[in-house]
Amino acid sequence: YPGTTEEEIYEKVKKKFKVGNYLAPLTIALFANSPFNENKFSGYLSYRGKVWQETYRGGIMPIAFEKVSFEKYFSHLKAHFSDCNLEYFQTNIEGEIIDLLHKYGFNGYSIVLNAGGYTHTSVALKDAISAIESEVIEVHMSNIYAREEYRQKSIIAESCKASVCGFGLLSYELAIQGLINGRNS
Repeated sequence: YPGTTEEEIYEKVKKKFKVGNYLAPLTIALFANSPFNENKFSGYLSYRGKVWQETYRGGIMPIAFEKVSFEKYFSHLKAHFSDCNLEYFQTNIEGEIIDLLHKYGFNGYSIVLNAGGYTHTSVALKDAISAIESEVIEVHMSNIYAREEYRQKSIIAESCKASVCGFGLLSYELAIQGLINGRNS
């Protein structure tokens, strides 16, 4: 933070760490990512531990807010979820999104969908999600509920299994982990 002293930065990091400590049990309960499962190390850190490990003095998780191309981040996702067959598509055309939902939505695939602006406007997209058998997780990098009023309503949300928003690129990782946890429970 420009113009901020080392002591002020240290105090901010301490406060964030305390908040992480208080929220860790809730986060672990929500995301079932305990580092130990049946007394064996699972390979997953708690998110509090992950944040602490990946946080620099500014208190921001670089992978969540760094300017990284999606292709580079997708490589990270494929490595992190190596047991999953991950694919991604990007298009700005509503009809192509619907075609892809119909193509993959009846074949047992799980779908993580960032519908962008169509989230707030597309009844056709909502109907396409409702029509398929696959689980769909709605994802947004920003917190749509902290944005303009017209962006705070998701038309597609009621057709999706869940929504993840506000964690930057990390939102995709949380959505995939949620799908995995749902299948394993």
